[in-house]
Amino acid sequence: MTHISVAVVLGGTNEERNVSLASGRAVVEALRSLGHAVVAVDPAHGAVPREEEARMLGGAVGTDPPDLAELARLDSSAVGAALAELPAIRNADVIFLALHGEDGEDGKFQALLDLSDLTYTGSGCLGSAIAFDKRVSKELLVQADVPTPPWTSRALGAREVQDALGLPLVVKPSNGGSTVGLTVVQQPEELEPAMELAARYDADVLCERFVPGRELTVAVLGGEPLPPVEIIPSHDIYDYECKYTPGMSRYEVPADISAAESARLARRTSRPRRAPVWQSWPAKHTWRFVRSRTAGSISFGGTTDLCGAWRRTACRVSPPPAWCRRRRKLRASPSPSCANGSRSRPWPRGVATRRQRPEPGPSRGGHSEAWRTPIAPTATPSPPAAGGSLTSLRPG
Repeated sequence: MTHISVAVVLGGTNEERNVSLASGRAVVEALRSLGHAVVAVDPAHGAVPREEEARMLGGAVGTDPPDLAELARLDSSAVGAALAELPAIRNADVIFLALHGEDGEDGKFQALLDLSDLTYTGSGCLGSAIAFDKRVSKELLVQADVPTPPWTSRALGAREVQDALGLPLVVKPSNGGSTVGLTVVQQPEELEPAMELAARYDADVLCERFVPGRELTVAVLGGEPLPPVEIIPSHDIYDYECKYTPGMSRYEVPADISAAESARLARRTSRPRRAPVWQSWPAKHTWRFVRSRTAGSISFGGTTDLCGAWRRTACRVSPPPAWCRRRRKLRASPSPSCANGSRSRPWPRGVATRRQRPEPGPSRGGHSEAWRTPIAPTATPSPPAAGGSLTSLRPG
């Protein structure tokens, strides 16, 4: 097996920093066990010396996200756009993205790497940006006939949201993950504080109808949907603590659903890839669905582009597809041609990806069914709210 040099980018300066550190540590250990030369790179500090990894990358994820004041302090001294010029990044055969959240999953760092002509894992700039923005994802999913709970437009107040959606409902940042800033609102007096909490993490606050039911996840690898996994959290919802505290959630693999329902989920995860509007949708991601307790219907709940790699995440417990079982170890092969015709570089087959052609922008169309559409007309999808050390590189 050919050994390669890999820069694992992890950590970052957003509320999912601790999750990313845990994912990154797992990736570093796995790659080194296969004999590859690996260096950890944290946008908050730069390249991490190997002798400092235990101190700088250690620690548990915890039951709560990092304090916003501490994240602001890290961001003020972060490497920023100069990250792509670090020798650890420039000299790597491939850059493994283990970042989560803003500046990692939203396409900005991918755009930086594209501009620097560097090879990296995961999806391209546009696919990452679409998958990260919950509002844009919902707007596009209705055009692919994937059911999603009704939601409201951006500029509604608490009273208008309640009149439009009723209760209970979910309030969350449109751009973000790990359920940070998310609240299930049961009573009218809870709505305004929930919107204020979500606004601390993103300027675009998304409100949608709450669908109580079973949490189902489908991981997609290489465009192929894996068997559905049911997540059974200890709390009422699969929140931050249940996600990252061992023993707080159970994973049923495969999920105890009918063959017809499993096939329907597989069709829904592959349908957007066939639609022209979804040509940039990531080929490696996870879908979250909710199976309603009352109606038995299955609706879209969210998606993740850079799946967590630590412990028993839903993506890791999914059985691998047949082609992956046949190729358990990383093997070197020439990289695909880049969009700008740059040179080929060795990278692990089946792991690193690069845009092979310019990604088309999303087209827009009308919404056909009222139960799948926003309660109020939505504005034209816009980029995520400004913030973070790579803001100037946010995709337009």
